[in-house]
Amino acid sequence: AAFAGVLLGLAFVVKGVAALFLPLVPLLVAVDWREWDAKGVRQLVDGAGMMAAGAWFAIQAGYGFSGFPLPAALIESVRFQMAQSALAELPSFFNGKWSATGWWYYHVVALGLKTPIPTLLLLAAGVAAVVRDGRRATRNLWIVLPPTFLLYVLSFHYGKDYGVRYMLPAFPFMILLAGRGTDALLRFGTKGVALVGALLAWQAAACALTSPHHLAYFNELAGGPDHARRLLIDSNLDWGQDLGRLKEYLDAQGIRRICLGYFGHVDPYLYGIDFAFPSTGKMVPGRCAVSANFLAGAAYTVTYAGDNLPGVHPGVWAWFDKFQPVDRVGDSIYIFDISAEDIARVTGTAPAP
Repeated sequence: AAFAGVLLGLAFVVKGVAALFLPLVPLLVAVDWREWDAKGVRQLVDGAGMMAAGAWFAIQAGYGFSGFPLPAALIESVRFQMAQSALAELPSFFNGKWSATGWWYYHVVALGLKTPIPTLLLLAAGVAAVVRDGRRATRNLWIVLPPTFLLYVLSFHYGKDYGVRYMLPAFPFMILLAGRGTDALLRFGTKGVALVGALLAWQAAACALTSPHHLAYFNELAGGPDHARRLLIDSNLDWGQDLGRLKEYLDAQGIRRICLGYFGHVDPYLYGIDFAFPSTGKMVPGRCAVSANFLAGAAYTVTYAGDNLPGVHPGVWAWFDKFQPVDRVGDSIYIFDISAEDIARVTGTAPAP
């Protein structure tokens, strides 16, 4: 019980949304518990106390024992999240559209596009195996209920459709369920072994080919990064991870200065990138690098800009998406080289002198 509590505390430290699992633990234990006499209930209470102590210790250790009874950074982060929730939330993006309320099916689609297809197939086989077991195996609840409950809460009671990252605590359970599917397929003899081998080889190849762009990974259903950015953005695709690669690209191309619309908190000057911000009022010729989130029209607080550009309002750099990029850095930064003729062609006006 203490070890389970430690793991639960570490899950919360890694991703706070794992706190949704807390009410499930006593429920699942109660379903499996068989000793309801006085001694058994006493053991149950003792175990619950040990689990709570283990979770508390893990949370304290994760935050470096920075406060009592809870770490100061944790308390401050909760206050920050509550303050943010009281403000107007940033809209969510899905399939080329923005919404202030989100979509109930967002996380289902995100899982379907951000999870390797072999894993999805094995997951489906695992679901079929669990359904076949029926009520005979209550142990399946430990695998099925946590990710199902998390998906339900995020889909119907949480308006932040910002990325598949909110579903990360569900992935260990999904992998266990895929393991059930693997076991079921292996029972079909030689054909099952061949099928599992092919799926695992596909999985390994997908992981190897996407390296080192794991954050921006989409499976084959998304149709590649250029099409994927029309479906899902934010932390699904673009969290500023390609800034270092942009510096390498500029050096390789002999480009000393560029206009840059970068989605991230790191100052590009720290990478030695000399830049100016793109025009926010009208289309201007030039060579620019723009993050995929801004091409979709995302708003953002540019923390590295000082007083020059305190915030990017919705859609101010989306005009770049009217032009064909000449290159792409990683999977999230697009390079444009726009001429006056290009602008005239898009706007239907005579080229500016």
